[in-house]
Amino acid sequence: MDEITKDDLRSFLRQYTKLKWARRLAISRIMEAEDGIFPHVGLDGMPHGTSPSEGAAAAALRIEASHDQLDRIDEKFREIEAVIDTLPPESTEHSVIGYRFLQNHTWDYIAARIPYSSRRLEDYEYMGLDTLLAKEHVRAAVRKFKEQGKRKMDKCHLLPLGDRIVVRLDPAEEQTAGGLYISKATQEAPQTGTIERLGEVKSDMLQ
Repeated sequence: MDEITKDDLRSFLRQYTKLKWARRLAISRIMEAEDGIFPHVGLDGMPHGTSPSEGAAAAALRIEASHDQLDRIDEKFREIEAVIDTLPPESTEHSVIGYRFLQNHTWDYIAARIPYSSRRLEDYEYMGLDTLLAKEHVRAAVRKFKEQGKRKMDKCHLLPLGDRIVVRLDPAEEQTAGGLYISKATQEAPQTGTIERLGEVKSDMLQ
């Protein structure tokens, strides 16, 4: 079974910001579709919308599909929030991770609200992620997210050109042997990884 890393957990939590944009888009689509179905007078004083027709029926289907999408997004919101709420609500780790992943703020923004240096706040993020990864239900949620991402990648039929390959890099070391956390700025770039896709690789290249 694949090991769940901090980077995997970060990717899982970062969905929140992406889902916010998807939610706004779904609501915009609903409003546009409803604008086309229901007759009304706009600010320009002109009538807008149509009477029931094939176009209106298609718009109604788009509205239904967008509402279904909103339900799925809200369910994912609750799942991510529940993972973060595994941390004690009054803890600094909970606040830092909430600012970082639910609100997508920078370290400078967070440091202006929590009286610690950016470096110290990074330590709190690492400690919070460690605490979350110790919970089986959190690892299960992240593992499911990884598997869904892998299935999407399998469906895209990505094929490198020529003798190129696609490699998924191993996560960088985030702690020293003594247990000290290493900041992102000072982490060494990974030198190993897993081959995900092969181009037209000759057999002698794999030996």
